[in-house]
Amino acid sequence: MFLINFITCLLLNEAKIIKKRLGYLKFFAININLIKYFFYILGNKNINPIKSIEFNNFIQNNKKKWKKIDSDYIKINNKKIILVDNLINQPLYTINNISTAKYLSYFYKSNCVGFLKQGDIKGEEEVISIKEQGKVK
Repeated sequence: MFLINFITCLLLNEAKIIKKRLGYLKFFAININLIKYFFYILGNKNINPIKSIEFNNFIQNNKKKWKKIDSDYIKINNKKIILVDNLINQPLYTINNISTAKYLSYFYKSNCVGFLKQGDIKGEEEVISIKEQGKVK
């Protein structure tokens, strides 16, 4: 009896894991343009593989805004680095961290470095949209 219950529990748990992974795959297929993603993975970071029109408009407006602000500041390169993390995948958290770090980089005249989870495409696009000469890890 114990063995039957154990095998049933094991199969139900595996079914739950498979369902969750299929949900991730469905989310990926709905929100990511696969052809653009392929070129993005190959190293062309100028391509944005996210399908959301609102997100793409935000990224373009953000790049224009920060480019204008960057041109108003004197760049002094030193060895100080400001680390921006995006370990919590919440858009508001990410925007606040990025904006704060960018203004701190102006104050301390240093570079920002983005610290992201592997495969976080949205976070990488958000960090790239404000960087001028920083790095994304």
